[in-house]
Amino acid sequence: MGKANNYDDYIDSRHSSKPCLGYCMLIFSALALSVGFLFLILFIGLDDKAKVKETPSAMYQKVRQLAKVGQSDHNKISKKNPVAILMYHYIREVEDKTSDELGYSLSVSPTEFEKQMNYLSKNDFDVITFKQFLQGEIGERAVILTFDDGYEDFYTSARPILEKYQFPATVYMITSRIDQGGYLTKNEIKKLSDNPLFSIGSHSATHPNFFTASQENQIKEIIQSQTSIRDITGAKPADFCFPSGQYSPDSLKILAQYNFKTAVTTEERLAFFSDNHLALPRVRVQGSLGLDGFVEKLSDFFKSYEASATSPGI
Repeated sequence: MGKANNYDDYIDSRHSSKPCLGYCMLIFSALALSVGFLFLILFIGLDDKAKVKETPSAMYQKVRQLAKVGQSDHNKISKKNPVAILMYHYIREVEDKTSDELGYSLSVSPTEFEKQMNYLSKNDFDVITFKQFLQGEIGERAVILTFDDGYEDFYTSARPILEKYQFPATVYMITSRIDQGGYLTKNEIKKLSDNPLFSIGSHSATHPNFFTASQENQIKEIIQSQTSIRDITGAKPADFCFPSGQYSPDSLKILAQYNFKTAVTTEERLAFFSDNHLALPRVRVQGSLGLDGFVEKLSDFFKSYEASATSPGI
């Protein structure tokens, strides 16, 4: 009886629906796996094609990024870097240096000036503005270009060369000499001020000695020059140049009172962000230097700094 029951159970299990359902599930799973595998192969293939198409662009972006990194490393920005504030006067030819020794010393010929600007451009000097200096945006070998007195040859000779190299510059105007022979005209000053490369600074109204001038006279000189420049350009100057580099402690207070941000002297050395911004030193460019002398003088200043900066304990 027990055996018969077992046999019957066996026969019934052969004809039951459960094995059929299991087989169906097995076949369905195999089909699903096959479809999934085929889809995966197709997707990967398409993705590889997309990657191949994107590779040139990715490589280009990589090169650009490396170039930016290289440039940043080459031209480090730091408030601790020194600046050579170059001092120019005339950009003109002087035929007879014996009859006007001072004029010859203050004059750089347009040809030599072009050579000097080309040297700065080809040797990775960072020509910056006073605004950048005040913000501490100072490259490893930074230069600021300044021109004293406001001679007309800045407009006729220096300006085209500076525009060629896209170098910014500050022109210090003796405002009582505007429109006089040999000096900038109102129209020229306005055109310069409209050009983002150029800034018009004050060199006082009549060029007195600020070391010996009374406070009252210094204030008068400053107010008159500020007003004259504002009437032409629409803005008061923020940069000042002491006549003959002379000043007193009172001079610095007066400049601060009338909102000047920088002032330059004739003390000859490199300038630093940590210096008093109203008594900045400069590097004089004499007409007798020539390109070789210019290169040597500029290199000596920076090499002297670099040597001192790498000395033990510095």
